[in-house]
Amino acid sequence: MKKNTLLIVFFFCLVLLSTFNYVTSKPNIEPIDFAPLIMAGTLPAETHIDAGDRERIYLSGTWQFQFDDADVGIKEKWYSPQLPRKEWTGISVPGTWDLGHPQGFNRQTISWYAYRFTPPEIGSFVRLRFEGVFREAKVWLNGKELGEFDLPYLPFGFDVTKSLRLNQSNILVVRVDNRLTENTLPADTTFNPKRHGWFPYGGITRPVYLEGGLEAYVAQTRIITSTEGEFHSDVFIQQDHDNKQTVEAYAWITYKEKKVFSWKPIDINHLKTALRFKGKVFPPQLWSPRHPEHLYRFHLRLTNVKGKAETVAYDFAFRSFEAKDGCFYLNGKDTFLKGVNRHEDHPEYGPVYNETVMKKDIALLGKLQVNFTRPGHYPNDVRVLKALEKEGIMLAEEIPVYQLNGRQMANSVLIERAQHALQLMIVRDYNRPGIVIWSVANEIHNWERAAPKFIQILYDTAKLLDPSRPVMVAALTIPFLSRMDISSGKVDVIGINEYFGWYVGKTTEAMDYLKKIQSRFPDKTLIISEYGAGALLGRHIKKEPGEEPVNNHSYSEEFQVFFHRQHLQQFAQLPFIRGVMPWVLADFRMQWTPHTGKPHPVKLMNLKGLLSDKRIPKAVFNLIAETYQRWSSLE
Repeated sequence: MKKNTLLIVFFFCLVLLSTFNYVTSKPNIEPIDFAPLIMAGTLPAETHIDAGDRERIYLSGTWQFQFDDADVGIKEKWYSPQLPRKEWTGISVPGTWDLGHPQGFNRQTISWYAYRFTPPEIGSFVRLRFEGVFREAKVWLNGKELGEFDLPYLPFGFDVTKSLRLNQSNILVVRVDNRLTENTLPADTTFNPKRHGWFPYGGITRPVYLEGGLEAYVAQTRIITSTEGEFHSDVFIQQDHDNKQTVEAYAWITYKEKKVFSWKPIDINHLKTALRFKGKVFPPQLWSPRHPEHLYRFHLRLTNVKGKAETVAYDFAFRSFEAKDGCFYLNGKDTFLKGVNRHEDHPEYGPVYNETVMKKDIALLGKLQVNFTRPGHYPNDVRVLKALEKEGIMLAEEIPVYQLNGRQMANSVLIERAQHALQLMIVRDYNRPGIVIWSVANEIHNWERAAPKFIQILYDTAKLLDPSRPVMVAALTIPFLSRMDISSGKVDVIGINEYFGWYVGKTTEAMDYLKKIQSRFPDKTLIISEYGAGALLGRHIKKEPGEEPVNNHSYSEEFQVFFHRQHLQQFAQLPFIRGVMPWVLADFRMQWTPHTGKPHPVKLMNLKGLLSDKRIPKAVFNLIAETYQRWSSLE
C-alpha cells in the first residue's frame, strides 16, 4: 500500500512538472556586436512592443485637409504655422481621403494634413511616430522639416525632443503623395498601367502618436527560441548623445503573467549597447494552431540614475517551422497549410483597422477552419497579425513587390526600396510567433534576365536578419512563360498563383501544370498561394455549371463552386502540394477592370471572394469549410 502511494505521488509530481515551467540553466548576459541599426525616418526602426509604460499621446481625430493636385504646396509653404488654412476641410486620422472626403474617391494626387495640439511633458526623450501612411510622407513640426518616408504600410518616426513646444500650441503638417510610378512600392505595373491590382487608398491610414520616455531606450529586440526551451534575446539599446548616463537594465520572462525566468540587473553606460540575454526554460509550452495560448513575454526595464524607469515587453513563443524535403514541419511535425488570402480592405473603412470588422473576419476564418493566411501583398496593421496569431492562424507576411518587370527589377532605386521594406517588416515583426514565412515577391516577371539577381538579393536580405524562417515567392502562372521561370528556385518555398479555367485554359489543366512545376523544382516546398474565380453574390444560373469562356464568365455562384471543386479535387491528388490558399476571403476594391466578363459585373471590384465585400458568405464558402474539415480529419 505504501509503495503504491509513493508511485502515485511520483507520477503526480511528473504531471506538475509537465504543466509548469522551471529553470534548468543559469541566466547569462553577454555583450554582442552593435550592428548598424536599420533606420525608419530619423530613428532606428523599432521592433513592435506588445506592452510597456512609455507614455503615448495619440493624435487621432479631425485634421485639416487640402488637395494639392498642382503640387504647389511646398513652393507656397503650406507647412508654415502662419498659413491661414481657412479653405481647408476636416478629415479623420487614421483614415483615407478616398472614403473620408466627398471628392476623394480613387484620386491619385498629393494632399496636405495639418493638426494643432498642446502636449504636456511626457518624458525626456520624445518621438513622433507614424504606424503607416500611403504612400509617401513629408513631415513638418512648427514649420521645421523633420524628414520624409516613402514606404507605405510600415512605421517610421522622428526625434522631436527639441522641436516640440511643451504646454504650448504646436502644428504638425504632413504632405502625402499616393501616386504610383515605375519606381515606387508598390509600383505601377506593365499589365495594367495606372490601374493597380488593389486599391491605393491615400492618406494617413494608421495611428499617429507622440511617445515619451527615458534618454536611453530599447530600439530593437530579436528573440530566438528552440523547441527544447533554449532562447536568447538580442537587445539593442541607444542613448541620447546629449544626456548619456549610467542606466540599469533588468530583464525577466513571464508565462501567463507568472515570472518564470530573470537575469540579474546590469549597468549600461555606452551610447550604443547590444546585449544577449540567454537562458533555458523547461519544459517549454510550444505554440501551435492548437495551442495559441502558449505565449511568453520578455520584459526589459531601464532605470536611470534619478530612479526613473521605463519598461517594454515583447510577446514570443517556443516553436519551430521549417520547409525542407518538400514539406512543412511545425515543431517537427509534418503540417499541411489550409489557408486563405485576405486583403486589408472593407467597403466602409478601406484599409483602416476596425476591431469589429476584424472580429467578424476572425469568426469567419474559424468557420473555414484555416490554420494559415497570407494577409494581402503588404505588411498589415500589427493588430491584424496579433488577432490572427491569437486564434492560432499562421501567416506568410509579404512586402509590396508586385508584378515587377525586368527593367524595374534591375533598377537600383527600386531594389533598395524593396530591401528596405523587407528589413523594416522583419525588424517590426520578428518576434511574432504566428509569422512562419517571409514572402519577398508576388507575380514578378520571373522569366526576365534581371529576376534571379533581384530575388537573390531579397532572399539574402531576409536570411541575414532571420535565418530561421523560410522565404517564399508567389509565382505568376502564364503557361507559355512560366516554363521559363529562372528565379523562383532561389527561395525555400514556391507559391503558385494559378487560375486555370478563369484567366487561361480549363480547370482540368491545373494538375499537369503543377506536376511540371514540381519536376522543375523537386527540392522546393510548393503551395498554392492563389487560385480563384469571381462570383457576384446572388447571381445564379439555372443550367449545370461547367467550363466557361475565359473572356465571358457568368460570375455565378454555381460556377465559382464548380471552379473550386475542380481545383480542390486535383490538389488533393498531388502529395507534393503542401498548402492551399483560395483567392480571396472577401471581395475587395481594385483599380483595373478584368476582361473576364461581358461586362465585368461591378467596376473597381475584385469578386473572387468567398464572401462579399460586406462579409456575406457565397455558396463557395461552405465548400471550402467542408473540404478543410475533411482534410483535417485525415491528418
